[in-house]
Amino acid sequence: MNQLRLLFFSIIVTLLLYSANPGGVGGVQLWLRADKGVDSSPVSIWRDQSSNGWDAKQDDSTYQPTWVQNIANFNPALYFTDHFLDVAYHKELNGENLTVFTVVLSDGGSGYRSPWTTRDDPPTRNTTAGHILYLERGGKYSYWTGMLTSIWKQLDTSIAPSGNYEILTTKSSTHTANSSIDKAVYYQGAVIGTKNNVAFSPNSLRPFRVGKGATEDLPQYPNGRYPWHGYITETIVYDEALDDIDRNRVESYLALKYGITLKQPQDYRSCSSTIVWSASTNSDYGYDIAGLSFDTGVACSELDQRVSKSINKDAIITMATSSDFSSLNSTTRPPFSATSGSFLIWSNDDGSSSWERSGAPRGGKILDRKWKVQKTKEQNSVSLQVDVDDSDFDIDNFNGKLYFVHGTDLSKAKPLAMIDDGNGKWHIDDIAFEDGELFSFVIDIPDLYINKSSCVVSDPVHNTTQPKRIPGAVIRYAIEVNNTGSAKADDVVVEDNLSDYFDESTIKAPRIALEQCNCSNPGNTTENGSNGSSDGENPVKIDFATIEANSTKCGYFEVELK
Repeated sequence: MNQLRLLFFSIIVTLLLYSANPGGVGGVQLWLRADKGVDSSPVSIWRDQSSNGWDAKQDDSTYQPTWVQNIANFNPALYFTDHFLDVAYHKELNGENLTVFTVVLSDGGSGYRSPWTTRDDPPTRNTTAGHILYLERGGKYSYWTGMLTSIWKQLDTSIAPSGNYEILTTKSSTHTANSSIDKAVYYQGAVIGTKNNVAFSPNSLRPFRVGKGATEDLPQYPNGRYPWHGYITETIVYDEALDDIDRNRVESYLALKYGITLKQPQDYRSCSSTIVWSASTNSDYGYDIAGLSFDTGVACSELDQRVSKSINKDAIITMATSSDFSSLNSTTRPPFSATSGSFLIWSNDDGSSSWERSGAPRGGKILDRKWKVQKTKEQNSVSLQVDVDDSDFDIDNFNGKLYFVHGTDLSKAKPLAMIDDGNGKWHIDDIAFEDGELFSFVIDIPDLYINKSSCVVSDPVHNTTQPKRIPGAVIRYAIEVNNTGSAKADDVVVEDNLSDYFDESTIKAPRIALEQCNCSNPGNTTENGSNGSSDGENPVKIDFATIEANSTKCGYFEVELK
C-alpha cells in the first residue's frame, strides 16, 4: 500500500513539474488560451491549461462566444458581444494577491465593458467584493476592487483602446495594513496606474467570469452585465503578485505570440528568463517588434510561433518557416527550430518610406527604414515577405525589381532579387540571419549576367578553313555582359586570367561591341576602355565602362595556343 501511495505521489509531482507555464512562470492558477482547449464554435467550454483544470463553461448557446481562426498574428481568438464563460468559484482566483493577464481587442460596444471579473455586488447586502477590469463609459481602462461597502475603489488610467490587440495586466498585493491592498495596471508591459493602501474585500462566492463584468444574480440581469465587445485570446491568473521579472516573462510570451510591441524600453525574455531581445542593444530599433520562436521546454510556455508579423498598423514584414504567409500558425508548418529557447526577433528604426542613395549597395537606392534582428540559438532558414503597398506605410513608387539586403553593413551587402507575389507583396526564401544583422530593401540595382564563349579563328595547318584547336591556333574569346536590372551599371570591368596553355605574348587587347556576342563575326567594335588591359597583358581586363539597364555589351580578345 505504501508503495502504491509513493507511486501515486510521484506521478502527481511529475505532472506538476512537467506542466506548461506561461513564460515559464510557475504557479499559474488559470490559463485560458484560444489556440488550445477549444474544440468547436460556438464555445461551450474553454479548457484550462493550468494543472488545475478549472475550465470556463457556458451551457446556454445564446451566450456562447465564437471561436475565430487566424485573427491574432495567425492565432485564434474568442469573439464576445453579449457572451460570457464562467469558471466556478475558487479562492485562488479572488484573493488579495492576484496577477491577471489578458490579451484583448475592443471593437465596439458602449457603457461599461469588461473582459473579466471576479466581482460580487449583491443589492441585498449592499457590499462590494472582488476584482474587475473595466473599459469605462469614458472609453478608458480602469481597475476596480470591492471593499465591503457600497463603494468600489477605482484605479483609473488615461489609456483608451488602440483598435488592436493589447496586453492588459492587473496586479494586487497585500498592503502592510490588514484588509488593504496595493494595486497596479500595466499596458503592453508598462505601468499606467497605481494606487496603494486600498481597503479590499475578496469575492467569496461568485465565479471568475470571462466576457462580462458582473456575476451577481439579479432578476433584471439574469445573465450578467457590462459585456465585452471584441476579441479575447488569452486570460492568465496567478494567486500572487508577480515581481517585475516574472511579469515581463509572461508578457514577453504574450507579445511574441500575438505580434505585440511592448512599450519601450523593455526586454523580451524566454521562459528561462534569458533576454532574447534587449532594449539597450536595440535602443535605436524599438518599433514593430515581432518574432519567430520555439520555447517549449519542461515547464515552459509552449510557444511555437512559425509565422509572425507585428500587429502595428505600419508593420510591413512577415516572416515564416515557408513561403506561406497567410495560413494559421500551426505544427503543420515546417518547424522553426529543433532547439527550445530559439528566437528570431526583428524590429525597425521607424525610418521613412522614401528611397535613399546614401548607404545603398552598388549605386542603387535603399529604403530609409532599416530593420535589425536578434537571434538566439540555432534555427532553420526563413522566408520573408514585405508589403510595399501597405496603406499605413506605402513605400514610394518604384519600377522594376525589388532586392533584399542583409548584413552588418548594408552598403556592402549583396542585393538578392525578390519574387513578386502580386498586390504589392514581394518575398524571398532561405534567409539565414546572423545575430545583430540589419536588413532592408533596395531598388535601381543593375543585375549583371556574364557568359563566355570561344571560337577558333585560324591555325598553322588549316589557316582559316575549318581551323582546329592545335598548337599555334588563334582562339577568339567573346565575353557577353547582360544587364537585366532596372538601373545602369557603371565602371564594369571583367577580368579573365588565362592559363599556361596560352602564349601570353600573343594576347591582343580586347575590343568592345555594343551588342550581343557573335564570336565568328564580331562586327563593329571599339577600343577597350582605359581601365582595360593592352596587348600581351594577362590577366585580360575588359573595360565595358557603363552598361545601361536592359542592355548588352560584348568584349572580344584573341590569343594563341602554345
